[in-house]
Amino acid sequence: MCGALALACVLGGEATAKPVETFVVTTPMIEILDPSGAISRANVQRALAAVHGELQACRGSGWTSDALAWIVVDWHGKVTRVEIAVPKPDAERCLTKALAALVVPSAQARATFVLRLRLERALSADIKDVPADSRPSPSPGTPSSVRVELARIDVASEFPDPDRVRTIVRRHAEALRACYALGQDHTAHVTIKLSVDANGAVVGVAATASQRDMVDCYKREVAKLSLPPPSKPASVEIEQRPPAS
Repeated sequence: MCGALALACVLGGEATAKPVETFVVTTPMIEILDPSGAISRANVQRALAAVHGELQACRGSGWTSDALAWIVVDWHGKVTRVEIAVPKPDAERCLTKALAALVVPSAQARATFVLRLRLERALSADIKDVPADSRPSPSPGTPSSVRVELARIDVASEFPDPDRVRTIVRRHAEALRACYALGQDHTAHVTIKLSVDANGAVVGVAATASQRDMVDCYKREVAKLSLPPPSKPASVEIEQRPPAS
């Protein structure tokens, strides 16, 4: 959500580089059909994070619209059946191949789940490691009345303590809210995907936001996160959305 970001961005004082457009795969719907508790939503999300690059590459097959996937896994968490509903046959074949490689961790029995996959435009940039105090905070003039919540924080399985990562992200919820408030559409859902190196440093960010000032703000704020080192480069995906009325 973003894995290999091509644009170098050096942050020093107020110096930034223009973000570049890319695409990220989001999952606006994950429904576990098996009520036995054999698999969890969080573990499905971790499995999807592991094949994000393969799903993202399906854009080259003509995938542009939402895709509905019906997936069955065995007690090892490996896919035994996958069916895709998407208009273009080439995109169906590509997505089927990518999802067939899923392995849901900690599966306890055969289970079935449904996904809605969406390819969204995003703006992305690399982040250079500079002192946190040199990165300006969001403008104090951002509307304090804008309400948004962290609806989802997906942590890759490479992190030994996913709950600790989520806690660190939640501590920055107000700063991320201020970035969201810079946007014009305060009813939108925004997905932010972080690329994290093996030292726990955030080295890249992509956001499904169309405004450069929003993306610049997210880029500044997530660079301040100090995450526990994963076993290898990994990702964290955050979804912001307005609270339900």
